[in-house]
Amino acid sequence: MNTKKITLFCLFAYGISWLVALLMYLLEVPYGSITSTIMIALLYMPAPAFATLIVQKVIYKESLTPYGLVLKGISIKWLLLTPAIMLGVSLLSVGVVVLGGKLFPQFGELIFSNHFILSKISKMVPGEVNPEDVNLPSSPEVLFVIILLSSVVAGCSANLPFALGEELGWRGLLAEETRALGFWKSNLLIGIIWGFWHAPIILMGHNYPSYPYLGILMMIAFTLSLSFILAYVRYKSRTVFAPAVFHGMLNASVGIYILFIAKGHELWSSIAGVAGISAGFLLTLIIAWTDRRFIREYALAAKQENENPA
Repeated sequence: MNTKKITLFCLFAYGISWLVALLMYLLEVPYGSITSTIMIALLYMPAPAFATLIVQKVIYKESLTPYGLVLKGISIKWLLLTPAIMLGVSLLSVGVVVLGGKLFPQFGELIFSNHFILSKISKMVPGEVNPEDVNLPSSPEVLFVIILLSSVVAGCSANLPFALGEELGWRGLLAEETRALGFWKSNLLIGIIWGFWHAPIILMGHNYPSYPYLGILMMIAFTLSLSFILAYVRYKSRTVFAPAVFHGMLNASVGIYILFIAKGHELWSSIAGVAGISAGFLLTLIIAWTDRRFIREYALAAKQENENPA
């Protein structure tokens, strides 16, 4: 494990992103504005990729191949399975909302109703929304499926470059350089680093606008719940593009929780709330139970690759 490389990566990843956040604060750029969206999408979120390029290519003058930026030799099977795994997280999250809503009112409830969906849209769009101007499928269940499937398309296309901007750092450099720690320790560390990296934009209103300080802890819990799954698809597929697809789908699936959850609470019934966190940890336990060999040989594989480089 190259601790110097890890330290340099964290300094650059945090430094670039947090400098962008500071610039937004000093310029009084409101979160949610077009300017903030552009700055976050083009400068803040790709910072882990920028950091990886600076450390690996500029400072160490080495290839990015060990970090999974490859298309040759990948597992097509696992690349194709990745969207299904992310769909599993989404459906498990919705299941947590349904079950949680029966015990805790904060979870709200899942409602399939075009009238309810239109009322949600009218609150999201400035001005009055004429229901006749909104073309919804006759069945809200069909819309639910459309959003799920569109998240797959978005994760493989429009969202992919932006997600890769993060994943080249988290599941690229950081995962590979900490892999010798073993599956649990490595991804616990990555989950914490990844989650806390979001702190400045969480304080601005990202994901938890009503709970900025508690939101930082929630974000760390959320990234921890996904860190193990993303590492799994990264090494099963043998490419960093798989976790990037997963990440891109994740970002595109938010509409499900906005449109279909009644009295949805950002800390409880969102993909980044208790619902999504519970789903992530549940799927992690399923992976750990069904593929114990992968967990056991996680660190050993890194040692063997270092002793026998391609």
